[in-house]
Amino acid sequence: MNNRYVHILYNDDYFMTPNKIHFNHRVKSGYLTAWSTVRASEMLDIKYWNCLSAYALESSMRRKIIFQRKHSNRNLLYFKYELEIPELIEAYYDKEMIKELVSYLSLRQVTEDIVKFLESYEIGELSAENTMLENWLSNTLKGIPLKDKERLEHFVLKYVEIFITKIFWGVYKGDLERLRWDSGSIVYLYTEMFGANQKEN
Repeated sequence: MNNRYVHILYNDDYFMTPNKIHFNHRVKSGYLTAWSTVRASEMLDIKYWNCLSAYALESSMRRKIIFQRKHSNRNLLYFKYELEIPELIEAYYDKEMIKELVSYLSLRQVTEDIVKFLESYEIGELSAENTMLENWLSNTLKGIPLKDKERLEHFVLKYVEIFITKIFWGVYKGDLERLRWDSGSIVYLYTEMFGANQKEN
């Protein structure tokens, strides 16, 4: 487990951290290794848990975990899970795009900036004639090597387009307050999915 990731399982009475944990995004299932057979039994007995996952100081996300069974001779538990954000967001994950963004920029900062654009649009401060986006893009790409700038600009704009048209309008139906609340979880989800892609390659 990448030591920049932290996972905490909790309910109304307990909280625990796994020794190792793995999430399969395709089928919404996974497995974890508990620190002891006692801990593994406790997790399985309670069955329903919440899981808070965080990546460094960048982002975090919650899931609901349902333990299904324990491996016969190890502290290994298998589970299903549900996201607390709309699952459709996963459909707009683009491995190449996220790879470019996280290689040069903070995905959290880019996402927060897009949310600020939407807030400005909502109160009438942003229009088609406004140069705010153009100025932001210029500042965001400042210091990027010239040989990489054009490619990165393409993927930054692609992320902006996906986030606004597909996620904000398509998934959240223009509900800015809900999107603002979930934006950190979206960043975490895409970061985790990209990390899983890296392990597969």
